[in-house]
Parts: sequence; C-alpha cells; structure tokens
Amino acid sequence: MRPNDMRNMLKGVFTENILLKAISLLTAIVLWFIVSGERNTEWPYLIPVELKNMPANLIVTNDIPEFLDVKIQGAKSFMMEINPKEMTVKINVAELKEGSNFFPVNPNHIKLPRGAKVTRIQPSYITLKAEKLVQKEVKIRSDVQGKPAEDYYVDAVEVIPKTIEIMGAEGEIKRIRSIKTNTMDISDVKESLKKEVALDIIGRKISLVREQAVSVIVKVKEVSEKLEIKGLEVKAINSTLKSSVYPSKVNVLLEGPKSLIAAIKKEKSVKAVIDADGLAAGKRKREVRIDMPDGVKLLYLNPNKVTLRLEQK
Repeated sequence: MRPNDMRNMLKGVFTENILLKAISLLTAIVLWFIVSGERNTEWPYLIPVELKNMPANLIVTNDIPEFLDVKIQGAKSFMMEINPKEMTVKINVAELKEGSNFFPVNPNHIKLPRGAKVTRIQPSYITLKAEKLVQKEVKIRSDVQGKPAEDYYVDAVEVIPKTIEIMGAEGEIKRIRSIKTNTMDISDVKESLKKEVALDIIGRKISLVREQAVSVIVKVKEVSEKLEIKGLEVKAINSTLKSSVYPSKVNVLLEGPKSLIAAIKKEKSVKAVIDADGLAAGKRKREVRIDMPDGVKLLYLNPNKVTLRLEQK
C-alpha cells in the first residue's frame, strides 16, 4: 500500500461518521463512570449441588449437601443479572473410587456473569463414600393388616410376582433377604381382594433394577357351618307314573358358608330326589340325589340308595 493510501485510510477512521462515533464514546464513558462509581455488594445464595460423570459401577452411600452456601460479590448492576434458578454447582466425579473421596469446591464450579466473583463457599469440599453397585433377586413379602368382617377369614395371601430384582450398595444388598410391600388394609372386607401395591423402599439406599407392577391377592372366605337334616323326604321326579320310595326318608349332613346354611334353614331349599326320567314301570334300586345351593358340600347321606317302584296310575 502506498503512503498516501495509508494516510487517507487513517484519516477516514477518525473523520467518517463523527457524530455516531462521538455518541458511542460518550455512552461508554457514562457506563464506565456508572459502574466504577457503584459500590460493590455481596449477596448470599443457596446453590444446588449436581454430581456429573458418575461411574456406572459405583454408588454414593453417604448423605451429601443438597445445597452449598455461596456468597457472590459484584457491582449491583452485575448482580441483578444473576438468576439463582439457573445456577448449579457441578462436581465432576469421574475419578470416584471405592471408599472415601474428597472433592474440593472452587469458584470455577459456578458460572457467573462478568464482573461478579465468589467470595465464600461453604462447605469448601464434599466427601463422597462410594461402594460397588450390585444387583440381587429377593423375595417380596406382603404386609396385610386388619381383620375381615365377622364370620369371614383370610384363607390365603399371594404376591405377584414372588421375587424382584433390586440394586444398591454391595454392603446394603448383602443384608437384604426380602422386600416388604406397603401396608394393605383388609378391615371389614367380605370378599377376596387384588390390589397393586408399592414396595417399601423409600428412605433406603436401594432401587429397583426395572419398574414392575406388584400385586397382592388376599383370598377371603366366609366361616363354614355344618347342618344335619334328619328325615328328609325322597321324591321321584320326571315321571308320569305312580311312584313310591322305600325307605322314603334319608339323613344328610351338609357344610357351607354360614350365610348359605342360614338360608337353607329358612327356605328349606335342600331336596332329596330320584330322577325317573325314561324309566318304565317296575321296581329297582336307585341313587338318591341331593339338590342344594352352589357352594354347599354334601358330607354324608344315609341311605344313598333307595328302592323305587313305578306303576301305572
């Protein structure tokens, strides 16, 4: 470049757009005076702690501070730019080992606007105790409390699935043989229940390998009662012929839920019959059939066979 060209270029730098350049310079000078004239202020913050790069084969077993007490100093105009909700102390734990580990906390862990600085961090270091992360399959135990309604009882309790995989610190996992469900209340129920329940692991340093629904089935039955009926009359059915039975009465012993037995007593709903459908006139031995409500068992029948005579009317 020729000397004349250089002079012209430098001249243009200082002479072109003089008004705009003057305004920019004046603004910069005013801002400098404002900032330099401001008194520094110091504000306290509680900043959350975040661990990053945690080794996949380790787990922290001790309680660590959820927040750090941090004081930040700077001109008020700079401090107004700080948004506490966007601040996090990020600790790189990639070098974490089994046992006790100490990680210093320094201002570099906190991102601040220009002109602000950290004057205090409490605590100044974080202690992490780490153990090997392991998995284990354990049984699930139900926690059923309360009593069914009067005259009802728990016949069986089933958990689905029977086992589940958990993971956590090696020392803790070794001590665990089973995991209990949250409490299931069956007070005053009169029927079987099936309910999805959570596992009681809140507050323990363990977790599930995978989320899985757990259900508890409580089979509730009514108290059974026996009923003896003596001299129950036997009748032939499904025949147009004249019939007679010998002996004409039988004795039976029944067992069933208390409410059903009570209904049988009241309604006399148990019948002793001989099905004569398709039988010709004559005399033969036939088995007695006891017709009774569903849910009732026949324990005893005497006699179980009688003589049936069929003849023309």
